[in-house]
Amino acid sequence: RIVGPCILPFAAMEQVDVDAEIRDIDRMLESLRHQVEGLQCRRSCLLAAKRREPREPGADQSGGVNADVQEHVLEQLCVRGVSAVAATCRAWGRAAQQQSLWRGLALRDLSRREPALIRLLTQRHVMVLSWQQFYAETAVPASAGRRPAPSGPTGK
Repeated sequence: RIVGPCILPFAAMEQVDVDAEIRDIDRMLESLRHQVEGLQCRRSCLLAAKRREPREPGADQSGGVNADVQEHVLEQLCVRGVSAVAATCRAWGRAAQQQSLWRGLALRDLSRREPALIRLLTQRHVMVLSWQQFYAETAVPASAGRRPAPSGPTGK
């Protein structure tokens, strides 16, 4: 039997659900493809901004990308990527402030860690006033310095 990075020994193949692993790899490849597309888009915006002559203050430089496409691209990135792209121009900054973007990021990033919470949040009668604030409070791991929630009404 050949054991290498791409070839599993026969005994191991019996224990592993090969189809599930293939689906996981396909999902990862799709996610990476979206991230590459987002980075290529950001690079294009930066190169275009670099080539442009200085424009009047406040001029929008979205690169002709509509808001739906911007939001879709931003949803594929991590939070640092969203912040970096939002800093490139005013239109991308506006797209990075949309509630629907932060809702998508929260549902994506918390769905594996907090499935019960996500089920609750996606019910019709539940409304989140600021998905960006919610994401900031819940997506940051406790080890990264997030303060624990107060234990009682007085916070003691």
